[in-house]
Amino acid sequence: MAKRTYSVDLNTPSFKQFNDGNNTWYSKKTSCGGTIGQEGCFLTSAAMIFKGFGDTVDPGSITEALKKKNNADCPFNWNTAASEYSHTWHNKTNGSFNNVRSNLFDLIVTQRVPVMVHVPNHMVVVKGFQGTLTTDIDGLPYYTDISASMFKVNDPGSSSNSTLQDVINQKGSVDYITYYTK
Repeated sequence: MAKRTYSVDLNTPSFKQFNDGNNTWYSKKTSCGGTIGQEGCFLTSAAMIFKGFGDTVDPGSITEALKKKNNADCPFNWNTAASEYSHTWHNKTNGSFNNVRSNLFDLIVTQRVPVMVHVPNHMVVVKGFQGTLTTDIDGLPYYTDISASMFKVNDPGSSSNSTLQDVINQKGSVDYITYYTK
């Protein structure tokens, strides 16, 4: 059997929801009453993706923009965020990592789209893939070879998590994936 190495980095910018010394938004209040630092992983993840699409946005500005749209910042309103920044939201695909890994691989590697991944009480952005997979006679990868450690992430709540496996180890299993396109 043949093997193929895949290496994709979507160059999605990274923002942190906490005080990393480079931002002022961590203490900004959301419509739910907490701060971006406490409960802003959805806002921060969306800001990373939209910034990667070329929008002038950060977690603070997306929070303010969505607050003005009937407090769509918290709870986070997927469709309002898409409309506000002229993007398309593609709903959620529920399931464990094993159930969504083929979709995640195709979005990152084939379509070159960053993906938001929800784990218990937290959201991160998958921004790349690095791994060697067995391929079939047609050159297509065996998805069962894909591990969570092959997906590279921007975690708005941690500076130490660099792979989806790191996030799963810290927060728990994947609940769903979702994504935006330009």
